[in-house]
Amino acid sequence: SIVLINGQSVSPAANSNCRWKIPFIQETIVNGSSPPPALIAVTETWLKDYITDAQVSIKGYNVYRSDRDKRVGGGCLLYLHEQLLVKEVTEYNDQENNMVGCYIESSHTFIASIYRPPDSNSTGFSSLLSHLQDTIDRISENHRMPDLYILGDFNFPGIDWKMPLSYHSNSVPDFFDFMDKNQLSQIVTKPTRGDNTLDLALTNV
Repeated sequence: SIVLINGQSVSPAANSNCRWKIPFIQETIVNGSSPPPALIAVTETWLKDYITDAQVSIKGYNVYRSDRDKRVGGGCLLYLHEQLLVKEVTEYNDQENNMVGCYIESSHTFIASIYRPPDSNSTGFSSLLSHLQDTIDRISENHRMPDLYILGDFNFPGIDWKMPLSYHSNSVPDFFDFMDKNQLSQIVTKPTRGDNTLDLALTNV
């Protein structure tokens, strides 16, 4: 199974009131599932480079991160089960948008966790999508397109996924072009915050 969490800070910093969230993920999501999820994507991690991987580790998983060091909030990470052998890791960080992705060669699968802030400019997000597309194209060069799982907090409140051609953001056309090129479907069917579906799961599987 796959889990997507909007963390709203998983920082273990001494002054953080969110220190319970890593134990919650371990005890409730991992230990409470049989079998445990293959991957857990977390957005809005709010981590900084002085926080080590060991401080946010979960037993049985490897962690891959993209932190937003120069602004408050943001960031994303992936917890991948230790049985999944990662051949390649890619990251994008423009101190506004974040992405971390992992390629698992044995199953020809690429997984990414993304955070796009509500005030993201279209140029920055387009650069993230270009970086992501370059990675997918490189992986696909001598093979079929990999199985894709693109998870994250995209902050597109203007998209009605029942009528996705209705939107209010300059970044959305590039986003839809990316989805079309990679044959991606959006599979979250209920609002994730208020009446809006901001946290999305895209897959071609």
